[in-house]
Order: sequence, then C-alpha cells, then structure tokens
Amino acid sequence: MTAPPRELLAELVSALRTGKMPPASARAWFADAVRSWERGLPLEQSLGLSGPKARLARDEALRAAASILAPDAKPRPAARILAKHIRHFETRILPRCKQQPDRPLAGWKRELYRAFLAGRVVPTDEKHLAGILEEKTPTPSD
Repeated sequence: MTAPPRELLAELVSALRTGKMPPASARAWFADAVRSWERGLPLEQSLGLSGPKARLARDEALRAAASILAPDAKPRPAARILAKHIRHFETRILPRCKQQPDRPLAGWKRELYRAFLAGRVVPTDEKHLAGILEEKTPTPSD
C-alpha cells in the first residue's frame, strides 16, 4: 500500500527542513512526479494532489477503514458506519492531527487520515460511500 501523496510530501518537506535524507518512498514518488511534470502534466496532478491518483488513494483508504470498522457488512450498512466515523474523525481527530502531524494513529483512524491526506474531499454521503465501497465511485461530484 502506497502512502498518500500529501503524506509523502509532508515526509519530504520534514526531511528537507531538518537536513535529513527523505525516505526512499518519498524520493521515488517525487522523482516520478517531476518526470510527469516535465512531460507537461500540471504540477498538482503530477504530485498526485488532484486528479485520478488522488481519488484512487482516497478511495483505497476509505475501503480499508470500512473493512476495519465493518468487516462483514455489505456496502450500504458499511457506508452508514463509515459516514458516522468520518464525521467524528473530521470534527474531533483531524484538528488534532493538523496540530500534531507526527501523532501516531492506528486502525480505522490511520486509514481515515490517509483518506483526508489524499487531497480530495472525503464524502460523508452514505450513497456516495456505498458506491466507493462497491468500487462504483461517482466522479462528477467528487
């Protein structure tokens, strides 16, 4: 599982600020992004901060969170549980993560943090989430 682009960017920036060598995963991701940018792709899209890569990273993290929160549930009931946890995470946990980016998270909290770091809006609409869990993600509204 690849780290979300915003997480890789944060690792890269943190290493550069402290004068340390960035992790190999962040270096490889950045090198690929620069090559894409050199070929003419917009920088934000090259970095995976917008476009299909960002949506795929977000959706992968949401599916992982749902599999932890509701391992045996069908997509609709899992989406209902996931939506509740996303709202809780966004209002209670995410603000603390922004204040303390190195704060360790595990399980569904780590996966939801990865979803928010992907750079796309994280939906709370149960129908939209069910579509993601069924791998039928609506694209116009996200």
